[in-house]
Formats: sequence, structure tokens, C-alpha cells
Amino acid sequence: MVLTKLLFVLPLLLQPTETPLDAMADRVVEQINEQEKQIAGAYSKGFLQQVPEGQLIQLYKGYFAQHGRIIGLSPRERTQPETGVFTLAYEKGVEMQMTLTIDKQSPPKVIGLWFGPAAPSFKDIPSVIQAIKKLPGSVNFQVARLGDDIEVLHELNADKVLAIGSAFKLYLLGAIVEKGVSWADVVELRSEHKSIPTGVLQDWPDGALVTVHTLALQMISISDNTATDHLLHYLGRRTVESHLSAMGHRAPERTWPLLTTMEMFKIKSDRRLLREYVKADVAKRRTLLDQRVRKMSREIDNPYSEGTPVAIDTVEWFASASDLCRAMDWFRRRNDENSLGILAINSAVPFMKGEFDYVGYKGGSEPGVLNFTWLLRTKKGEHLALSMGWNHPGSDGVELETFLGLAQSTLRLLASR
Repeated sequence: MVLTKLLFVLPLLLQPTETPLDAMADRVVEQINEQEKQIAGAYSKGFLQQVPEGQLIQLYKGYFAQHGRIIGLSPRERTQPETGVFTLAYEKGVEMQMTLTIDKQSPPKVIGLWFGPAAPSFKDIPSVIQAIKKLPGSVNFQVARLGDDIEVLHELNADKVLAIGSAFKLYLLGAIVEKGVSWADVVELRSEHKSIPTGVLQDWPDGALVTVHTLALQMISISDNTATDHLLHYLGRRTVESHLSAMGHRAPERTWPLLTTMEMFKIKSDRRLLREYVKADVAKRRTLLDQRVRKMSREIDNPYSEGTPVAIDTVEWFASASDLCRAMDWFRRRNDENSLGILAINSAVPFMKGEFDYVGYKGGSEPGVLNFTWLLRTKKGEHLALSMGWNHPGSDGVELETFLGLAQSTLRLLASR
């Protein structure tokens, strides 16, 4: 990937700092830049128990070897006097977000430190698109301005239908709103509707009572598979399938029958069943789900245990970037407080929240599949949707950090519109 050069020089590190937090940010930068990593005394005992000194030194050396020296440090967001988000600009043309927290002691020590993925420093979104074009496999991308009409601002293969992984859960959330289901409705957790992680509800006891709101919150914020499957059973498969078109999906039949996560795992864990399912039409697939898949045990070998893609072009949930932008516009137009609040819990890039008035998100990932989809409101009140997908069925699959870096660059450019 050819990286564009920085068009400007960020504030020099030699400028005087104003607060203890700024001073500590400078010190972290110095530790990354120095060949001899002297970190003693800057970190609390509790922090070093979680991240030992040797591990931290190796992390810093890795950043230096990969990206070069840090040539710029600028604050992005100050959530409180002891916590802030900073942008690190490296000499090899990438930027990285650093979230830093110090204690209130004197002298202060680091008690929290997080680095985001390295993102190329692009001058504009067309430059990002050129980088996305170079990724192996299939990609799609769209940025749209939302209003009375959807205005496409940037796109690449926007109507290309790709596997989207857990991003399909947006359609379940929409079906709750569309069908007028009460968020306070109570659902009983049942063993036959439990799935395997991601999530936590699979470990909750059978018979536990949870609300639709709790299930939806878990489904979107941490992509809980058991919450998802309970909602799909509660709403009804056909009900959700019929709702895809209402949310702007142009090829909903590609995803029929709409699988639960456990059904997906079961089918992909049995090679013979997988071949039969792929060859079957929709009616035959429904019969297989009702008669064979339903009777299979949850105790299966995880088909993704080796980290290789499995049937991502045939047995999946599918949508285009334009489909997903229309879905986010559907949520904007419905303006349902609960669903918008749920979408805003996990933005995938928490350091960008301060750059927008609203950030709603749902993505999907599995071996060979990545999707990121956002609903955004800028500081100027402009509503935008961004969706980007990457499928690669090869053994190398897809690279989360690479794609997230490209997404982060796009978001930064959109925030500065």
C-alpha cells in the first residue's frame, strides 16, 4: 500500500505542555522514539501487573520499527482532566490514536493506555478508495448524505452484494421497531435457542427472563449470538425476511432463509450437510433447517477454529454497501429513541465519538468477512451513512487492522467536512 505523505506538520513535541496529562503524553512519545526504552517510574504498579514492563518495551519497539519516529502529537478529546485522546503522527505516513489515563497522585503515573490501529494519513476519501481497491478479494464502499433523498458522496462497487457477517443483526433490530414489539416484552432463555460465542448469554441459566430491550442491546453492542437467535425465534424468521425490503435491501432473497447464528455454525461444521444445503433451493433449505439442522446438537466443532473462511459466498447473510446505508437511513427516519440508543453503545472507534454529534454502528467479522457500517451526525447537523465491506475466501482471509485503519481514516475525513 502506497501511503500519502502528511500535508502538514502537527504540533512539535518541544512545545511546552499545559497539564500533567499532556506531559505524560509527551513522555510516552519519548519512550517510543528512544532507542533505549526507559519506562521505569511512569506506570502504576497495577498497570504493570496487567502489562509487564518487558511487554510494553516490545510494543514500543514494534511501533518504532514499523512506523518510524513519532513526529507529531496533538490532543483530540479531553474526557476529564486525567483522561484524553491524542493523535500520534509517525514519520512513515500513518497516524494512531492513543487514549491515556493517569492517576491523581504527584507525580502522576499511567493507569490506562490504549493504542488504536495505525491508519494511513490520506488527504481525501478518493485516496482511501484507491487503497481499498488494492485489497485482495472483493470490496464495496459507500458514503451517503442522508436527508429527503439519499445523496451518494463516494462509492466503490456500492451495489456489489457481499457477505456481511453479524451486520445482518441490524435487520432484526429494525424488525422490532417496524412490528411495534414492546421493548419491555419478556423472553425466556431456552437451551434450544442458545448459540456459541460471541456473546455471554449462552452461559446464562435456562429459564432466565430477559426483555426484548436487553436482548437487542446485547445483540448490537457485543454481537451476542444467543441474544440474536432468541430474537429471531421471537420475531419469526419469515417476519424478519419480509422486513429486509422495507429497510432498503434490494436483493433480500440472497439471504433466504435467514439463518440463526447456530444454524450457520451447524451447517458449516458438517461438510456433507454444507454441500447439500448449497445445492438446495430456498424451499429445500427450509426443510433441511426444520428436519435436520434443528435436531443437531449444539456440541459441534467450531467451523472457524482454524481461522479459514468457510462458504462465505454461499451460506451467509448478504447485503451491499448501498443496502446497508439505506438501512441506516431507515433508522434515522424512524427516529426511534431505543434503537438509536442501542446503535450508539459500541461505535467500534470510541475515540471518534467526540468528532461527531452521534455515532451509531454495527459491523460483522468472521474469517474472510469484514463489514463496518455507521450512521453519523456531524457537528454541523449533517447526517451521513458509511458502509464498507471486504470478502476474501482465500486462506489469508482479511486483515482487521488494515481495514479498520482505512475506516478510521474515512471517519476522520468525514468529521472534518
